Amino acid sequence: MAEDLSARIGAFGDPIARTPNLDQLAASGVRFPNTFTTAGVCAPSRAAFITGVHQISLGAMHMRTSTSPVARYMAVPPPEVKAFPELLRRAGYLTFTDRKLDYQFSGVFAGSGPETIWDVEEPALRLDQGLPDFIVRRPEGQLFFGLINFLITHESATFLPEHTTSDGGRRVASQAAAARASLPERTDPEAVIVPPYYPDEPGVRAHIAAHYDNVQLMDAQVGGIIRALAQHGELEHTIIIWTTDHGDALPRAKRELFDSGIRVP
Repeated sequence: MAEDLSARIGAFGDPIARTPNLDQLAASGVRFPNTFTTAGVCAPSRAAFITGVHQISLGAMHMRTSTSPVARYMAVPPPEVKAFPELLRRAGYLTFTDRKLDYQFSGVFAGSGPETIWDVEEPALRLDQGLPDFIVRRPEGQLFFGLINFLITHESATFLPEHTTSDGGRRVASQAAAARASLPERTDPEAVIVPPYYPDEPGVRAHIAAHYDNVQLMDAQVGGIIRALAQHGELEHTIIIWTTDHGDALPRAKRELFDSGIRVP
């Protein structure tokens, strides 16, 4: 699950995107081009995604319930509503995820509960750097389900470090800027398509180009995961679902209910 990203993918018809790994994955799979999230921002969207229930029915519609300046609370799903990895665990699957939770009935990050969803919450998990021991050494025949979140496409990764106000945001922005600088091919700001609701000026073009470069970095991580699965003989019997939590990390997209905020690849 890539964060904060609309269909800026070659396989979905974007002429600017450099996404060879996702394009190859799409060529051997199925694309869903008319998919919409239930919210244009992560926590309500993730609450609906993980439960299959609209966030309003859980009291999970605000962004973000656990840190709201008005009234901080956790949403409480009724007993019959289960996060789908709970159902997979019940069926014998090994379930795991990385640093990001943010379901409105948990905190934002791993370790904030509830403990019934994931067997393993590993904040530093990077499947693109190889499969961890808990997957490789699992009991023979046990199926697994993992949810991996790609932070590099997050809104904060498009910011200039000097324009962020938090230490965490500054760290993400700095790391993303360094990663973009290492790319052999960068997105040309003059080549990007500026939507009609943005002013067509150099700063806007540079920001959109940085977003595309972050997409390229995310695609490389997808390629690493595919290679890691192949190296351990898992790829041919693994179903890979790639999507995003809501629309673009850009104004008039994230936090909004326009197509740019809720239509996802």
